[in-house]
Amino acid sequence: MDKDAPRGDAAICTFEVPMLNVAIVGIDGAGKTSLARALAERSAVHGRSPVVVKSRRKTLGNQVWEALALSKEAENSLAVPVPHAAAFVCAMFLDMTADLRANTVDDASVIVWDRHLVCLAAYGVAMGLPADFVRSLTRLGPRPDLVLWLDAPPSVARDRLLKRRTEQPIESPDYLTALRAGYEVLLAGDPSAVRIDAEQSAEVMLELAWTLVAARQTATER
Repeated sequence: MDKDAPRGDAAICTFEVPMLNVAIVGIDGAGKTSLARALAERSAVHGRSPVVVKSRRKTLGNQVWEALALSKEAENSLAVPVPHAAAFVCAMFLDMTADLRANTVDDASVIVWDRHLVCLAAYGVAMGLPADFVRSLTRLGPRPDLVLWLDAPPSVARDRLLKRRTEQPIESPDYLTALRAGYEVLLAGDPSAVRIDAEQSAEVMLELAWTLVAARQTATER
C-alpha cells in the first residue's frame, strides 16, 4: 500500500464525483462511523466542504435475503451457500450504488464514505466469492482517491460490539476473522489504500487520517 501512488483505472460510473473521495472501511467494530464523523468535522474546520455518506439502502438485499431464507446464524458460521451469497452480494451492490448516486453532492470538496463498495467486496470474499469477481463489482460506483482501512483484531472489534449492542446478534469471531481476511486480499496491493491500526485511540486515528487526507487533497489541487 502506497498512499502516494497514482490513482488506478476510472470507475464505471456515470455521475460526477467531488474533488476528493475518502472511503473508510474495516470490520464491524473497527470505528468507521466515529472516524468518518470526526474527519468531516476536522475538514470543515480547515475550510473544506465535507459531506459524510453512509449507505443504508437494503431494498433488493432484503428481498433476496428473505427469498433465499438466509439467516444471521448461517452468515456468522460462514455457512451461506456460495450461489446464495453471490445473489445477496450482487443485490447489495445495486442497493449501495443507488444510495451513493442519490447522496453524491456536487459542490462538496470532500466526501467521506462511511462504508463503501469495498466493504461489500470484503464481505463477498468472506462468504467464499472470488476476489476478482467482487472487486469488479466495485467499479459500479465512484473509485475512492483514498481508502482508510481501519484494521482491528477481531477480538477487539467484537468486544466493542458487545459493549454497544444489547439486542442485535453479534458477529461471531469466525465471521470477523474471515471479513478481515477479505480486506487483506482486496487491499494488500491497492495503491490507494492505507492501513490504520484500529487498536489505537480515536484521537490518534483521527490525526493519522487527517494527515493522509490533507496530503491527498493538496496533491489533488495542484
